[in-house]
Amino acid sequence: MKLRNPMKNKWGQWKDDATLAEKCFWSFIFVAVGMTIGNLIFDFFI
Repeated sequence: MKLRNPMKNKWGQWKDDATLAEKCFWSFIFVAVGMTIGNLIFDFFI
């Protein structure tokens, strides 16, 4: 799998030729980063 940006535009739409493997991989990365940032914000305020 070639590592590339699968997003078509700034609104987060997938490119037309993005494969299912790319979508799963990048979705995992986005969720992991979001959860990490969420935990840091939560720990900062609590």
